[in-house]
Amino acid sequence: MRNILEVLEFTKNEDCFGLTGWGVLNFMTFEEAKKANILTDEAIKKIENGQEKWESIPYTPQNVLNRIKSYLEFAWDKANDCRGISAWRSIQHFRNWFYMFGDKDIDILVKELENYEYYGKPWLAIICELLDIDWVKYDTGVWGNDEDEMIYLEVEERKFIIEDYKKRIPFNSIKNKIQKWLKEE
Repeated sequence: MRNILEVLEFTKNEDCFGLTGWGVLNFMTFEEAKKANILTDEAIKKIENGQEKWESIPYTPQNVLNRIKSYLEFAWDKANDCRGISAWRSIQHFRNWFYMFGDKDIDILVKELENYEYYGKPWLAIICELLDIDWVKYDTGVWGNDEDEMIYLEVEERKFIIEDYKKRIPFNSIKNKIQKWLKEE
């Protein structure tokens, strides 16, 4: 796993709007977040005075994978609704979370996730497959790159596109690593 402050720096460099960095905050302790200068003075005071509680999740591969799993349905909703910026931000969250692993094969996936088409649906399907989740249950089957040019694709047509995307990454190697981490849970 990469150092959490390195991951935070990655999120800052990759997201010009600064909207996806929050996805890594819960993996930081309050002290790490304070040192990183990412909390407002008001937020720090509220936490230190006990008005608000800092919820920190242990920074483990299993917890990062659980975060990815829990976000998938939301991401599919944005992609299915052709919410361009929201769907792109969802993909950026996945990039940030996968970047946390610090693995050379997974870093190839992180880089490829920059190739955003079909509102991110091919990558969402691949992420589901990496986690042994049936992506078809989330997908409406309506694909396209522009709201005005969306068409329905049969499952086999969508699978063909997804298989083409899989060729861009070491899919089997990544899946084996993920499955190993999930078994350690």
